[in-house]
Amino acid sequence: MLSTIQRVVTLGALLLHSGVYILVILTLTLLCVLQDYVSTANASVAGVLSSFLVLSLRHEYRHLLKIVHGSSTKKIAQKDVCVEPQTSNPPAVRLLTYNIFCRPVGVRNNEDDFKNERLNLFLQEMEMYDVIALQEIFELFNTRPKFLIQAAQKVGFRYSLRGTWPSFASRKFIDAGLLILSKYPIVKYDHHIFKNSAEVDQFAAKQIMYAGISIEGKILHCFTSHTQATYGNNEGGAPKSGNPIYEWGQYIIKGGSGDAKKVVVECDEARVGQLRESREFIDRVLQNGEVLGKDDIGVLMGDLNVDALNCPHEYSTLLQTLSEGSNYHVSNAFFDEHGFHPVTYGDVCPRTGKNLETTLTAPMDVGMKGSLDHMIVFRRKKEGGDREREHDESEDDEKEGKRNDFDSPYRVEDVKVEPFFVKDQQPITQISDHYGISATLTPIREDR
Repeated sequence: MLSTIQRVVTLGALLLHSGVYILVILTLTLLCVLQDYVSTANASVAGVLSSFLVLSLRHEYRHLLKIVHGSSTKKIAQKDVCVEPQTSNPPAVRLLTYNIFCRPVGVRNNEDDFKNERLNLFLQEMEMYDVIALQEIFELFNTRPKFLIQAAQKVGFRYSLRGTWPSFASRKFIDAGLLILSKYPIVKYDHHIFKNSAEVDQFAAKQIMYAGISIEGKILHCFTSHTQATYGNNEGGAPKSGNPIYEWGQYIIKGGSGDAKKVVVECDEARVGQLRESREFIDRVLQNGEVLGKDDIGVLMGDLNVDALNCPHEYSTLLQTLSEGSNYHVSNAFFDEHGFHPVTYGDVCPRTGKNLETTLTAPMDVGMKGSLDHMIVFRRKKEGGDREREHDESEDDEKEGKRNDFDSPYRVEDVKVEPFFVKDQQPITQISDHYGISATLTPIREDR
């Protein structure tokens, strides 16, 4: 607890720091507008800087409240954890990971992305699940996350966890857009904001988020993340993303669009760095697998921006990075059950080859047939199990059900793609530009 003198000194320093920074932003904004108010580039810069000013004030207000009240975000103390007693017939648990594509106000790929309509449609689908991990549900100038949480409570999702906002000094002005909804108690939680980032993602608090969920005596260690996106292309020249936030970022970071190939490399390197940070965070939370066993299982769900179909080498890096030096078995839930990776973004009709979605998807990504969304499962290896096994998912015995060298309280089954198509006549054909991935955790009976 801070003493009164410490609070006063810290408060004064923070006010001085914020005052100088806000004055700089105001000056730059006015210069951009006055220099050439008809310039598209300067107008974009002015708009971004103005947004940064508002966000700076918001962040500063939050930190001032923490200092004045002498409090900060805490993890739930162990003595406060209320773990439900284990029953003889624990329930099956239905999981969903979904990039819901609900970005900040004014940000869209095409003429309209129908955020409100899509959110209301999703509310009609969510009751069938028990734990939902959402990406791209941003809080920036956006009341929709709060609306979604309140609506979810009415259908049984009494517990929720949002991404943490960065500190003022981080110069990150956009939240992570992460949200976990649960019908079971979240008894502990943690966050880690990535140090590695590239391009416009440098302005967002990209992070990995953790919720420890108590399910009748067992703990589901639920992680979610939305890692670095890839901007640019491999054809050279100026990168075209179809994303206005990215274009703004180019003006600020480089004074204009850079070389597309270089941009791709920078994004790929940043994403690998974030995966390494994720592994370190997961290792710390899971105590290198020591907390896994007959009562615990871990799952990482999210739009990881690792394309298992078009970039298999990146996908191999994903598995190798997450499993490197670990004491637990790492596998992809969908591949375990089906033996292939599904399309979750930029899908086409298999019969006609026609693009299935064009209203929401960025023009450059239409028809790309990417597999970006994953559900990665962590199970503790059995004592004496094969710890040196290579992660070759093409082998039949890598599929779950044929492996017996790990401990787990659950079978992961009924894993499937959730396209959430819109059946009625609507301006949209699906709820998001991504598909979701769902799975059922079925308890393994001890008498088997």
